[in-house]
Amino acid sequence: MRYLLVLLSLLSLMPLLAQAQVSGLYQAEVAVADQAADTRAEGMQRALMQVLIKVSGTTRVVEDGALHGALQRASRYAQRYQYRSDGVAEEPRLLMAVEFESNAVDGLLAEYGYPVWGRVRPQTLVWLAVEDRGQRSLVGADDSGLAREVIMRSAAERALPVQLPLLDLSDRQRVQVADIWGGFWDDIVQASQRYQAQAILIGRLAPLGSGQWEVRWTLLDGDESEHWQQRSGDVDALIGSGVRHSSEWLSSRYARAAGDSDGELLMRVDGVGNLYDYRRVVEHLSGLSGVQSLRLVRIDSEGMQLALGIDGGQEVLQRTIALGRLLVAAEQDPPQQMHYRLRQ
Repeated sequence: MRYLLVLLSLLSLMPLLAQAQVSGLYQAEVAVADQAADTRAEGMQRALMQVLIKVSGTTRVVEDGALHGALQRASRYAQRYQYRSDGVAEEPRLLMAVEFESNAVDGLLAEYGYPVWGRVRPQTLVWLAVEDRGQRSLVGADDSGLAREVIMRSAAERALPVQLPLLDLSDRQRVQVADIWGGFWDDIVQASQRYQAQAILIGRLAPLGSGQWEVRWTLLDGDESEHWQQRSGDVDALIGSGVRHSSEWLSSRYARAAGDSDGELLMRVDGVGNLYDYRRVVEHLSGLSGVQSLRLVRIDSEGMQLALGIDGGQEVLQRTIALGRLLVAAEQDPPQQMHYRLRQ
């Protein structure tokens, strides 16, 4: 045990690798007309706008005008930029890729009271049924139509990890279009378990006539749910609304709110029996948004106790930990100490 303690002490001084479920949070690419200074400045404003929406999870950051001054100074937050030609399009475009400094962006959002949503986000499975010309069908991962393209593009814009069902024999035996149309969620939830998704987005899109369409969405996140519907003649907007609204709602549950701090919290983790287990737990927790510091308090035959310095609130941290599946919540004893066990 003494030898293990020495190893743990040395290991705690080593740099830790942060785990991430999404990448490119602080990067954006925009089309520009040329490489002139004025054009570059305008492009950086649009790029920063995209990044602020991705990092916060909400469009409020650019809708209320509070960050208008910061957008005018977008180049101050940029680390690097480069140009490339988009040769895929029939008419080649000039694109500017910008990478912004993460701490500066996080600080900017916190300064104006906006949330910061870390890289660990709920994997969201989308079941969408579409009625077209009297036929109803499900949108799958291998579809080449408009619906799949809009869903994946909207997910990239919000940095929300999204997947579509395979619609193979296993899916078709469990889920029918009628289940989605009738709101029978039990079979859909069971069929979704194979994808290990933390959130399930269920939608139905149908024409109303006179060029109008209606979409109805339900978002399931554990025991919580959100329901909404929209009507419009813009089918792209209706399909994309599922991902966009999901991002807004999920960020309200998982994003770290500015100024919401619980200081240092104690966490007990059982089932840590070797150096590899310790490393997994520490790397996982250190990579979570809101965890500012981590130190080992004690270790024993049952596991270990950690002290976490957090910014963002204990409830948000607990929800985020649950997304990783590495740690399973145990009975809170004592109540002021978070208690988990390592999933083997």
